[in-house]
Amino acid sequence: MGTTRVFAAFLFGAALLFPFSPAAAGEKGAQPAPERLRFGLVEPGLELAQTTAAPTGRGTPGLLFTILRIDPKLHEFVLCMASEEGRPLSLPDWSLARNLRAGINASMYLPDGTTSTGCMRNGASINNGRCGERLGAFFVAGPTKPGLPNARILERNSPGMPALLGDYAVVVQNFRFMDSRGNLLWRSDTPVYSMAAVAEDEAGRILFIHCREPVPGETFAAALREFSLSLRTVMYVEGGAQAGLFLRLDGPDEPARGEAAQAQDSACFPLPDGGEIHIWKGMQSIINTLGNPQAPLPNVIGIRRRAG
Repeated sequence: MGTTRVFAAFLFGAALLFPFSPAAAGEKGAQPAPERLRFGLVEPGLELAQTTAAPTGRGTPGLLFTILRIDPKLHEFVLCMASEEGRPLSLPDWSLARNLRAGINASMYLPDGTTSTGCMRNGASINNGRCGERLGAFFVAGPTKPGLPNARILERNSPGMPALLGDYAVVVQNFRFMDSRGNLLWRSDTPVYSMAAVAEDEAGRILFIHCREPVPGETFAAALREFSLSLRTVMYVEGGAQAGLFLRLDGPDEPARGEAAQAQDSACFPLPDGGEIHIWKGMQSIINTLGNPQAPLPNVIGIRRRAG
């Protein structure tokens, strides 16, 4: 992966920064101090928050968390797969090609650069039809039966599994990072990476979560608990310099810009109509440089406004 210059940009929806305790996150037993995470409204059903947690002890000022909270009643989820598109695209190119308002990595992938490590399908289009034995979480969207939630995260031991998977058009399988009771399932000897995750809260909203710096799993989980997000299940989707999150503003009259605050380290891509695509990438763990926002990614979960 290449490196990129980090552009100064603007956040949207009154995204605010709240410093945590200066205790080093890499220090044994150190936890982020409790802070209230505040979300700013980007548009109905889409909120954004950003905050800096405890330092990592790696020469960085802290852990930059960027979080989007999405109401599935107002936004539909779109699975973008290179196996359908014919090639992987960068995050800004996925946004433009599929008219996506926001998006995050869908999954890790195999050395072929296309195939997801776990089960992945979009309707009749199958990227990987095999369920991984060690992957305990499933993001699903696009119910095929009435009365089901528009999107949710299922656990391998959820009641009615695996039949429930057949009730959704979109299925993406990944590691279960935290279960529905808040228990951390991440191994303590796992290498330290920047992280991208998808979660569901108790209100049925879906959250796209990105941590820019390499972070131990215990510290990432502790921060999520202290944010008081009322999470049910957290699914890990990607790590390191490939972990990415984007949010698109459509033009100079975008309502969220009226409440804009100074941004923290997003790469900003201007659009011909005056809009912008803002991208947050993870860091390469060894040399601590940000991932390339224009690097192609094969699989992305995106959102777009529901019609009507």
